[in-house]
Amino acid sequence: MKSLRFRIIVVIGLILLGGYLLYPTLRFEQLSQKETELLTELSNTSGIPLSRLASDIYRDDIDLAGEVQMSSLSESQKFEAVQKIEYLRGEFSQSLQANRKLAIKRGLDLQGGMRLVLEVNLVELLNNSAKAKDEQFDALMKEVAANAVANKDVFAILEGVAKSRSISLSRYWGEPGQSDGDIVGDLREMADDAVDRSREILSNRVDQFGVSEPSINKEGSQRIAVELPGVKDPQRARDLVGRTALLEFKLLAAPERSQEVLLALDEGIERRMKGDTVLSDSLSTDSLRAAA
Repeated sequence: MKSLRFRIIVVIGLILLGGYLLYPTLRFEQLSQKETELLTELSNTSGIPLSRLASDIYRDDIDLAGEVQMSSLSESQKFEAVQKIEYLRGEFSQSLQANRKLAIKRGLDLQGGMRLVLEVNLVELLNNSAKAKDEQFDALMKEVAANAVANKDVFAILEGVAKSRSISLSRYWGEPGQSDGDIVGDLREMADDAVDRSREILSNRVDQFGVSEPSINKEGSQRIAVELPGVKDPQRARDLVGRTALLEFKLLAAPERSQEVLLALDEGIERRMKGDTVLSDSLSTDSLRAAA
């Protein structure tokens, strides 16, 4: 009798433990379904395309609320849309992330999903890294691009085409006098680094996308395979993974210099308003040039 009671207690304990461990998975599935419904409602309210909302809703660098406020929607529609955006990015996002971490990871083979294979454009990489381009370079790259089919070594093709045309690669890459072999080696290292950086960028994007146990691996020298288990919106995944990144650098004046120019302009405007058309020493030509 005691043995049977002990078994019953053990079975009940295991059932309770199983339910406790399964709850985050069930909750995550519910939240994923609710996420789709909320995004659809937000798209209808704000007029922002659903495909864009799906890829940008959790990105901190995009001010969706600001876009809504600047739109031509009525004040009630703006208020409703902003409320939905703040909820999705706040309380809902926290709950979704917390349950995602505890949910059972089933992988691509058990729950389906997407597998994308991306390829780094090495011909474009060569084009962008070249110097002193001319007509001969254009002809060289045109022939390389024509022969650079899948699974072929682009750099071996480049070296072969350059040799057949009696072109020294140091004319467009590397240092003057550097051998073609050394230049090709440097270009290969640059390509490997580009693939590794692309893989890192994809990893960051997929983490933002919130896929459980994604797989991002190199295939060969220029391809990256991305497996996204459980993804139910293929277009959303393609938009996120395939989005082109743009990094810009802009030269800014030192704060002290900017303040000096602004003070000089204020003084010049004040003199003009008083009828004095002669520029003071502080509002010099150099200051005006810096302001421009």
